[in-house]
Amino acid sequence: MKTTTTKMIRRIGILVVFGSGMFAMVGCSDMHQENLQLAEARWSRARAAVQLQLGEQQYKTGQLDKALVTVGQASSLDPTYPRTQLLRGQILAEKGQGQAAVSAFDGAIALDSRCAEAYYCRGVQYEKWGQFDKALASYQLARSSAPGNVCYTIATAEILGHLNRLTEALALIDETLLGQEQSVSLRVTAGELCQAHGDNLKAAKYFREAARLATDDTTILRSLALALYRAGKYDEAKGYLEQLNSQRTPEPVRSAGVEPRLSSTADPKAAEAAEPTSAERAEVLSALGDCYLSAGQPESARNCFAELCRLCPKRADAWENMAKAALARGKWDEAAANADKALALASNSAGAQLIRGYALLQGGKPAEAVWAFQKAHRLAPKDVLMLCLLSESYRRTGNSESAREALVRALQIAPDDALANRMLNGLAKAGGKGVRDDAGTLPTVTAGVKVNE
Repeated sequence: MKTTTTKMIRRIGILVVFGSGMFAMVGCSDMHQENLQLAEARWSRARAAVQLQLGEQQYKTGQLDKALVTVGQASSLDPTYPRTQLLRGQILAEKGQGQAAVSAFDGAIALDSRCAEAYYCRGVQYEKWGQFDKALASYQLARSSAPGNVCYTIATAEILGHLNRLTEALALIDETLLGQEQSVSLRVTAGELCQAHGDNLKAAKYFREAARLATDDTTILRSLALALYRAGKYDEAKGYLEQLNSQRTPEPVRSAGVEPRLSSTADPKAAEAAEPTSAERAEVLSALGDCYLSAGQPESARNCFAELCRLCPKRADAWENMAKAALARGKWDEAAANADKALALASNSAGAQLIRGYALLQGGKPAEAVWAFQKAHRLAPKDVLMLCLLSESYRRTGNSESAREALVRALQIAPDDALANRMLNGLAKAGGKGVRDDAGTLPTVTAGVKVNE
């Protein structure tokens, strides 16, 4: 009996061991199959990555059709790879197939909800279509997915500025600057946004900060100088403009701010070699000349404007500036001649007619001045200074009644204008004889001539 029991126990043990082995073999088979699948997935992802790299190279070199085929091959190898959908969208966008591009970007986002570049590229497409609210939402998602990428902040701020939400745009930039203290691009973007909204003084603040960080960047220096000039800070602007003007062979400069519509992966501090264009140099010369006039340096102003005329002989405002410099130097005939050159290029320039009339008046030709101011008045009927000078021209020809009528029209436009009131009182005291107590006293028409069209 004992022997039989022992045999049964042995048989049971053998069955248990055999059964365990069978279960182990089944488990190993499942694990093996899973490992094979994982290995195949990794291999497909690796092959897809190689194809994707080739597609990116083709895309960058402009081989868009080949790149699209290559991306399709990468997608067939691994349809779960979000980068393939992202690149596909970028290629389609470059080919002008915006709707298909957005669908591809949406596909990338569906595969990876944190795909910041897909949000960004989708925002660019929406912006091209003028769908600014949708573009803003996409840029904000890109920024929240990759808060360290300055380009996403810049894109968001620029859209806010376009939507006239400047306060929000600047607040966003200032907030980002707390963690990006050395960012030049953020400060330049803020300055450009302020300029676009007419706040040149605030723009100068941001440009000044950017210039301290990028001391060799003449583009930023130019932006700072011109912002100060447009804000009426002529003394401060003059120093920066002189520095720019002295750089006959400019240092390599980068474009003002990063262009976030081109590549969000580019280094926002990267510089590009570029020399100032003729238009940029002309702008510096014109502003510097005005600063010299404001500072009482007419000879220096004339030198700037002469260079401006040499650089841009077909620009009417260049010759108008030369005429202003001649006025400041008391060269009446020279001023009239330069004003004529300006009018030959732009016959509807009220400013050039104003300068011409003033030069003729001061040069002892009041009758000719009357004709010039009459033309100027027709071009700028709301300009009070023009009417005051027309009145003075009439007075010097002995036509007191027309002189008075011109001043009455001036005071109808601006009842509190000090010059017009003073001149009218002078005529009244003279009793219509055309002689004023302040005869010969005229405002200086040089820098900052502003014509109210």
